[in-house]
Amino acid sequence: MPESDLVHMLKPLDKRFWPQDRNALILYGEKEIRALAKTLGESASEAVQEFRDWKLQDDAPGETLQKLSIASRTYLPTSSECERGFSAVNDTDRVLWLAVEAGQSSEVPVSCTIWANGSTVHLA
Repeated sequence: MPESDLVHMLKPLDKRFWPQDRNALILYGEKEIRALAKTLGESASEAVQEFRDWKLQDDAPGETLQKLSIASRTYLPTSSECERGFSAVNDTDRVLWLAVEAGQSSEVPVSCTIWANGSTVHLA
């Protein structure tokens, strides 16, 4: 199942998805950051430049990129996105336990908790 456009735009903000090869990293994520900035009403050119500085020079994220990062933390995953995340985690041999807690109405968001390798990750 293809990921949502929003999830696709958010991925470059997470260093775990960055390519290891420096040449591949040069242009990685710029289209997504540009689209996310436009979606959120921020300057796309500033966001892309700050993203370049962050990923290539290890500078601290600038003000615009920080706004995008803060906005990304408000994203509520759907239960299908949680399931895909669980499937990816299941592919490792270090998973101890997975749990999904779904709200009782559409007003209560879906939350996902993953316990893996002694760490807890909560997506809400």
